[in-house]
Amino acid sequence: TLLLPAFSQSGWLPLSFIETGLFGIGMLKPYALFGLDGLDPITHAVFWSLPANILLLVVVSLVSQAEPLEQLQARAFVDIYEQSNMTAQRTDIWSGNVMITELEELVARFIGKKAARMSFESFARYRGFELADYKVAEPHLHLASHAESVLAGAIGASSARVLISNLFGGGSISIDDVMEILSETSQVMEYSHKLEKQTKKLQATSRELREANIRLTELDQLKDEFVSTVSHELRTPLTSIRAFSEILLNTPDLDQEERANFLQIIVKESERLTRLINDVLDMAKVESGRMDWNIESIQADILVTDAVNSVYQLYQQRKIKLDTQIPAASISINVDRDRILQVLINMLSNSAKFCEPDTGEVTIGINVKPELVEFYVNDNGPGIDEENKALIFEKFHQVSDLQSGKPKGSGLGLAISKLIVEHHSGRIWLESEPGKGSSFRFTLPR
Repeated sequence: TLLLPAFSQSGWLPLSFIETGLFGIGMLKPYALFGLDGLDPITHAVFWSLPANILLLVVVSLVSQAEPLEQLQARAFVDIYEQSNMTAQRTDIWSGNVMITELEELVARFIGKKAARMSFESFARYRGFELADYKVAEPHLHLASHAESVLAGAIGASSARVLISNLFGGGSISIDDVMEILSETSQVMEYSHKLEKQTKKLQATSRELREANIRLTELDQLKDEFVSTVSHELRTPLTSIRAFSEILLNTPDLDQEERANFLQIIVKESERLTRLINDVLDMAKVESGRMDWNIESIQADILVTDAVNSVYQLYQQRKIKLDTQIPAASISINVDRDRILQVLINMLSNSAKFCEPDTGEVTIGINVKPELVEFYVNDNGPGIDEENKALIFEKFHQVSDLQSGKPKGSGLGLAISKLIVEHHSGRIWLESEPGKGSSFRFTLPR
């Protein structure tokens, strides 16, 4: 009587429908249904809608079965005079001849016997009485209110009030009814838990995305710094080589001694450039997993001896004392000989750079442990402060010479050493204090 005429006015149905009725039947005119004429459209719609709804309500109620919770609520609201009398008697407190054991059994159906017993005993101690002294849940004990609170935590406040009201009203509730109420409540709680889990999962995913984004930003910044630093490190020796080469080219009558000095500088800068390029290539290979590893069994003392022989000339030139401490028994380890040798040489070279000529002392040795072999290089150099200790194994981090204030080396040696040791399932670290020398150490599995 209202919906179809609206369709007709919108053009979805022909306008003739209003005048002739649905399907051309005069009794089905939307504004004069079954011949009822003379009313405005709203009043006409209410007149027919209200009886139709009442009829449906009555029919559905008669042919369908009420659920347990609906039955309990019906008892609470339909028996209005009985409920009024009970309300007048108890005001705000549950009252009636209900046994404490009945209350406890009702609560136990939802939270378990042990939990119910502990809950009632704890409440009794808090209120200052003993449960054994009472049989009936008297109003001044407030046990009914406590039971309602406990049930509300398990099945909700409304259901808890209905159950307690039914118990004090003298009605009975079967275990099937209780289980039905619990089932309905559990479904709601389960859905709530699912929503909570989904929310936590979304929060965790969001947190991971934020962390990944931060990490990507850091990596992008590191990439820019890496490219910038490599460009600078390559440009410095190239600039020196070009400058001295141009001097030699443009000054043919240059003094022989000065010419030799310039050529020596060019050779050293070329060697420095070669070392830098090799370090960058090694770093890229290790990080990308393209490094070829030749793992073989070799004696640890042979690695130390070969490393000492490789840096012998450097130590002789700087007049630095180099001692070795090797255990009498030979220990074999499975490693890539060249790479571990590279780590030892790098550590010895670093110590030689920072030790004072004539007074410098360096010790390289091995400590044998049950599951590990520990290599160490100790020196009596100036030591390294805490700030640099935390960054010493980072790419291109260079510790400055205390006298000149200039960094020594490319800053890639220790970073590569760290990657090599970690590839062998080992650990590398530094022990140092300013003014007390440094001790570089790394372990490898036996």
